[in-house]
Amino acid sequence: MAAADAPFVLTRRMALPQTGTNRRGSIQLFPWGDDSVAQIFNAKWRTSEGWSKMVSEFSDAFLVGYGESMYILHTSPRNSACRSLKDTVGNTGGADETPQVAWGLRSAYPFDPLALFASHRRIFVFNVRQNKIVGYIRGHGGVTNYLDSVHPTSPNIFASTSADFTTRIYDLDYEAHQNSENAVWPPWDGPSHASAAHGTDGSDSQGSGIGRCVQILVGGRSGGHVWDVLGAVFHPRLPLIATCGADRHVKIWRTRSNPSEAALLEDKPLFSARITTSRVLSVAWLSDDTILIHTATTSTPTRMGLEEHEETPVSDDEQEPTPLNYITPGTIDIFQWSGLSRFFPAGETPEAVLRGGASDYQESKSYTVLSTERLIPPQPQPEIQTQLLEPISNISQPQDDPFIRTEYEQ
Repeated sequence: MAAADAPFVLTRRMALPQTGTNRRGSIQLFPWGDDSVAQIFNAKWRTSEGWSKMVSEFSDAFLVGYGESMYILHTSPRNSACRSLKDTVGNTGGADETPQVAWGLRSAYPFDPLALFASHRRIFVFNVRQNKIVGYIRGHGGVTNYLDSVHPTSPNIFASTSADFTTRIYDLDYEAHQNSENAVWPPWDGPSHASAAHGTDGSDSQGSGIGRCVQILVGGRSGGHVWDVLGAVFHPRLPLIATCGADRHVKIWRTRSNPSEAALLEDKPLFSARITTSRVLSVAWLSDDTILIHTATTSTPTRMGLEEHEETPVSDDEQEPTPLNYITPGTIDIFQWSGLSRFFPAGETPEAVLRGGASDYQESKSYTVLSTERLIPPQPQPEIQTQLLEPISNISQPQDDPFIRTEYEQ
């Protein structure tokens, strides 16, 4: 695509060091502005000059996770920091894993931004001002698929999703548990006796420094995801989090935690439905009960073009003709959840524990699809092709409007 035709303005071009790998990377912009101070931490720091100074320093900053390293860069000409975690992380992860990055804050130190880096099933917390790692968290039992799910009003809380079918919620205001015990699984008061197959931790330490896992949204047939969890986003006002995954489902969970105790296990969401027939790559809240989702391109094998070979014998030296794939573009869908008022009545305090019926957490019908739009690739593509093209990589939700990240080929 020519620069003149691109729907953006190129302000600066940077070249990252070669890593000798073709793995994909991740990128996250600094999510807060001057007006954000009135929304986070109950506007506690609204009158402080420290917030304006931090925004002035980092408003053009962004994180890049690539290879074994995390980069802290700026769009304006200034010194850009680079912190390589290769020596710390090692080469224990899968070759296909994409490192994930996100921004975070602590409620007691809101002017010291934290950079989160997830790779090889671990999460590192990096203090940008101090230029050092201040937290190390033992993460999922599988590849971390998504990390940029920071709470919109309490940025000390963030969530990560994984190929182990779970979503984990962390709190940066607390240090990691050193003597790990199984999470509490309501309605029982004590730690669960479930094994690691149910998403529980081992008996070793959960990490060191700041960052504690406070809730685990468990996968499984009782109500959780049964394939990779690909995205998550906190509700802008209520104690809810929406997740999506490769199992084609969107789920809405109640968030709650007691950081002084073991992490809480939750296996039954308040809403679960298969909205589309394709993988759901990302999710965002548009209002209290309206959700936007982004689905993947699908490939269906077809035998078109092979009919002429059916009556022709193939010798040992010849290869079978390769079947072609029918490509169905992904979609952007908007739907409304009609069960919100049942769990969160207007003007009433919600119950500490919310439970729906099987029709809520297995295959709910309490939603209405408002709009569906096919994602047409940037360049015309034939209906029959051999590889997939995803015009949108992710839809995230910063403080204001949903942000759509696109990818263009040169």
